[in-house]
Formats: sequence, structure tokens, C-alpha cells
Amino acid sequence: MFPNDLCCYWLLISLCFVFDVEHQDGDLEDFKRDAAALAEENNALKIKLKEAESCAELSEPTTDPEHSGRDLRAEIRKLKKAYKALSSQKESEVSALLAEKDFVWNQYKTMEKDYETLLKKKKMEAAQATEAAEKLQQKVEELQLQVVAQKKDDDVGRLQAEANDAKKKMLVLEDKLQKMHSLVSEKDDEIQKLKSGHLQASQKRKKDISGTHRRSRSEGPSVRGKSKGIPRRQMAEEDQPETSQKRQCASSLSSGLALRRCSSRMTHLKPASSSSSPAPQQVLFHSSFKVPKLKAPAPPPPPPS
Repeated sequence: MFPNDLCCYWLLISLCFVFDVEHQDGDLEDFKRDAAALAEENNALKIKLKEAESCAELSEPTTDPEHSGRDLRAEIRKLKKAYKALSSQKESEVSALLAEKDFVWNQYKTMEKDYETLLKKKKMEAAQATEAAEKLQQKVEELQLQVVAQKKDDDVGRLQAEANDAKKKMLVLEDKLQKMHSLVSEKDDEIQKLKSGHLQASQKRKKDISGTHRRSRSEGPSVRGKSKGIPRRQMAEEDQPETSQKRQCASSLSSGLALRRCSSRMTHLKPASSSSSPAPQQVLFHSSFKVPKLKAPAPPPPPPS
């Protein structure tokens, strides 16, 4: 075996080992097939060389040594040329395969770097999108809280306004109630005055009647005859002031009782709550109420002459 053959053979084996280590399955199979074909061709050439040498040795005693030597050298030169051509072809194929492997490996590294860069970019975009979504959710929650707080403030303001209106109405009703109480107290004072005047008048009347009875008893039958001669109309006129005073007292008493009842009803009525509508105002007198006309008291009769 020639030294060049050994170098090529070990070069092919080392290349096969390198390809096997790098786990390039597709290219490795092709390279193995090419290496096996190259080894088979080398073996075939070796066999041919051996056959040629054996033939030369056998033909040396019977043939011309010079002629056989020339033929053998020519055959060897042909075989060497064929081997060189085949080895150069296989070397070019191996170099092409190595260049293709390097190119593919570089492309793979470039794609891996691009993929890692794209993956980092996508992760950053996803993190930014998540952060933006969280901020948006936080803003939405803050806006919802602000809306709820604003609604509560509006409700509180509305309730305060209603409470103020209710307080104002209560103050107005209390003023009216105080006025009615003062009016009722005035009427009570008038009623008391009328009662005291009525008592004084009745006492005076009783005194006058008792005095007239005493005088009539002391004067005798002459005065009785004169009293009998007094017409009934004059007696009716004398009784008229007393009846008019009684009617006036009764009417004032009835009006005073009505005012007391109204005042007691107003005191029992309580104002409604601040949230509800105000209670309707109690009317003291209806529109159809008319003040009764009292007859003017007749002048007292002239004293008897």
C-alpha cells in the first residue's frame, strides 16, 4: 500500500469520526457512503496492482523482461493517474461537504441567535403588555372608587339639603304653633275676663233683686200696686241686657274651646322625618267658617222714678 493511500484512508476515517461526533445525520450518511465507495475503489485498485505484479512475476521467465517491465510500468502509471483523479475528486467532494456543513452550521447558529433575540423581544413585549394591563386595571378600579365616592357625596349633599328644608319647615310650623298658642292664651284670658265679668254681673243682679225685694217689702202694698202697673215690655227690656251678656259669654266659651282643641291637636302632631315629605299644615278654621255676630247689649233701663 502506498503512503498517499494511507493518508487518504486515515483522512477519510477522521472525517467520518468528526461527522459522527457532530451528529450530522444526513450529511454523515452521504459521506459514509462516499467513503465506502472510495475504499472499495482503492481495494479494487490494490487487487489489480497485486494481480499485475503476480502476472509480471509469472511471465518473467517466458517473456522479455524489458517488454514486461515497460507494460507493468505503464499499467502502474495508469493506475496512479486513475487513483489521483479519483482521490482528487473525492477530496473535492469532501471539501464541498465540509463547506456545506460549515455553512449549515453557521446558518443554524445564526437562526438560533435570531430566535433567542426574538424570544427575548417577545418576552419583553409580553411583560410590558402585562404591566400595561395591570395599570389599566388599577386605573379602572380607581375610577370605580371615585365614581362610588362621588355618588355617596351627592347622596349626602342631597340628604343634607332635604334635612335643611325639613328643619326650615319645622321652624315655620313651630312659629305657627307658637302663634296659635299665644292666640289661645289670649282667648283664654278673654274667656276668664268674660267669666269674671259675668260673675260680677250676676252677683250685682242678685244684689239688685234682693234689694228690690227688701224695698218692696218695706214699702208695702202701694209699691206693689205700682210694680203691678209696670208693663211687661219694660220688664222684658230690663231682662234683655242679662240675656245678651249670657249669649256673648256662651259664644266666647265655644270659640275658646274650639281653639283649645285645635292647639291640642297641633301639639300632638309631630313633624315627619327629614327624608319624607313635610306634613300638610293643619287649618284652624275652614273657609266656610263665619264668625257669629253678637247682638249689642241693650242700654240699661232707666231707674224707676
